[in-house]
Parts: sequence; C-alpha cells; structure tokens
Amino acid sequence: MYADETFTITSSEIQADINEEFHVIPLGDIHLGSEACDESRFDYMCQWITKKKNVYVYGMGDYTDLARAHDRYTIESQTAKSTQRIMDRIYREESDKFIKKIAPFKDRILGLGEGNHRGVLESGISTTQYICDKLNTKYLGYMSYFALNVKPRTRRNSTIQIVFLTHHGIGGNGRLAGATINRVEKLERIAIADIYMMGHDHQKGVRPLSKFVPENSNGFKIRTKKQLLITTGGFLKSYMPNMPSYGVRVAYAPADLGCAKITFILRRSQVDKKDVTTLDMHASV
Repeated sequence: MYADETFTITSSEIQADINEEFHVIPLGDIHLGSEACDESRFDYMCQWITKKKNVYVYGMGDYTDLARAHDRYTIESQTAKSTQRIMDRIYREESDKFIKKIAPFKDRILGLGEGNHRGVLESGISTTQYICDKLNTKYLGYMSYFALNVKPRTRRNSTIQIVFLTHHGIGGNGRLAGATINRVEKLERIAIADIYMMGHDHQKGVRPLSKFVPENSNGFKIRTKKQLLITTGGFLKSYMPNMPSYGVRVAYAPADLGCAKITFILRRSQVDKKDVTTLDMHASV
C-alpha cells in the first residue's frame, strides 16, 4: 500500500573489476508525457546507458508528468468512481511508456525513488511502485538510506560499501546557484553517507566535501573522508515560447538539461604492508 513521503533503508550488490570505471546515473525529473519534456535527450541517455555495461541507474522520482498532491486529492475525493477508473488507465498507460524506455537496462537499475508527480492506482499503490513491480526493482520511497556493496571480481572476500542518502527534493525561496546545493547539504545533518543526492528543482550540480574522521587503531589517528553533494538534474524545459510553465511563474533559472554522472574506480594498494582495496569517486555534470 502506498503512503506519502516514505523513508526506506535498503542495499544492492554489484561486482566491479579493479582499475575499471563504473558509473551510477541518478535519473529523475523526466516528466515524460509533458510537452516540455526533452524526450529526444532522454532517449539518447537511455541508449547510452544500454550500451555501457558498467553503468547503473538510481531513480530520483518524477518519471512521468502525473498529478501533484493537490491534484491527486481532487481526483480521489471529488470525482466519480468511473472517472477515477479512467484516470487509473491513463496512469498505467503513461507509466508503461516510461517502462518501455528503461526496460533494456532493467537489470542495472539499483532502485527507483518516489517523486511528487505520481498517480495512485485503484489498487492502492503509486505509479512508481507499479513501475518497480513491472521491472522487478527496489522501491526507494521519497527518501532513502541506500548502501551499494561493491565486490571486486578478483577479491571475492572483499567488499567496498558506498552509502547514499537521497531525497526527491524540497522547494525553497532561493534562486541563486548556491541555494540548490545548500538544500542538499541539509541532508548531511540527518545521517552519515558518502553521497547525498536531491532532485526536484531540475538543476545539475556537484560539490565535493572533505572531513576528518578518527581511525579505529592504537593511538589517535585520523583520515580524510570524501563526500559528494549532488543535485541530479532533469529533462523538463522551463522556457518554451507561448507555453506556460511553473518555471516561468516563479522565475527559475533555465536548467542545463540532463543528469549528473558519478564515477567510481576500485584500486589496489599497500597500506602498512597489507594489500587493500580502496575506492576513488568523483561526479560530473
């Protein structure tokens, strides 16, 4: 059964080769079905992901341009059952269009998060849950504490864990470039993670952080922990001639469409005469 604004704790496991890049693509705010959706750009992204064997997808919500909360309330509480059934069919049809586009790489989808644009079906599940069921992938809710466990293919008894804290996104009055990444940084106050990600405002951005953490060893030693703050982008155009949009009404800056890309590389090195596996990570837009 669907419930608004759910929080999930979950994990996935993948394998990777030493010294070979693999990527995680936070894919969301597509708004498929809207006239303003840059569908050709999204199709190109899907084709690129399909061709690349070491690319994994993390869904950030708003895959289709369905109802927002107040729209859903009107549909569910103030329309006849027959009308709701028509809407149910439309919700499924729009979701099926999205499923068809991402199905070629369904085995590399780590999970799909919820967004504020979604429908709720007669069965009681959201359209995002419906998509997850069809693709047999994890439902991540509106906010997720997610662990990606990476096993080096040549060192099966070793595991590197990458921890994500993700949220579909929140609104705010800030319009300058720093405002969007500042909202992501608020996630850092909730839980310890390697990567913090947020969508919703359709902007792309990356900010690396570094902080000291104590080592569990004799004496007092510290190491530097790298973290990434990421705003994940989107595929909805705000400014189209003679077409009204929310972005125009609130004077958002035009978004650089597309999505961020997170790149990881496993390395082998010697630490205190021990053979260890470490992780390099960076993100780009």
